[in-house]
Amino acid sequence: RELKGFSFPSLWREKDQRLVSRLIHGVFEQKSVVLISYEGFSRNGRSNKFELLALPLDGGVENPRCLGVISAVEKPFWLGADPITDALIDSIRVIDPEKELLNNRPAIDVPSLVPDELGAPETISALGRARRIRHLVVFDGGREE
Repeated sequence: RELKGFSFPSLWREKDQRLVSRLIHGVFEQKSVVLISYEGFSRNGRSNKFELLALPLDGGVENPRCLGVISAVEKPFWLGADPITDALIDSIRVIDPEKELLNNRPAIDVPSLVPDELGAPETISALGRARRIRHLVVFDGGREE
C-alpha cells in the first residue's frame, strides 16, 4: 500500500524508529539506497523474515519521493491474514552512490524494442513466411486440413 502521509518509522519497534527515520531521510536527501533485513511479528505471535528496499526517486526539492519494496523471504500460509504489527531489524545496508564503485562501471547499451522501420513481410526460407508487427515477428502457420 502507499504510505504517503503515514509515519513510516511508526511501523518499527520504538528503539529502531529513530534509526529507520535517519535511513529513510538519507534516501531522500543523499539519494542513497537502503536495504533492511528484518523479522516481522504478527498480531498472533507468528514471525517471518523480510527484506525492504528503498530507492530514491527524483521528485525535486519540494516533493521528495522514494519507491519502497518489501519482500517476504518465505511465504507462510498466514501471511496476509495475520497482520504484521512489529518489526525487528536484523541487518542494514546503505548504498551511497557517491562512495560506491557503481559510478565507475561502464554503461551498458540496451537495444531498443521498437523496430527501425515497419517493412514489408519478410521470407525466412527455413521457417516459412513471416511478417513484422511492431517489435514482434509473426510466422504464418497453423493447421492445414
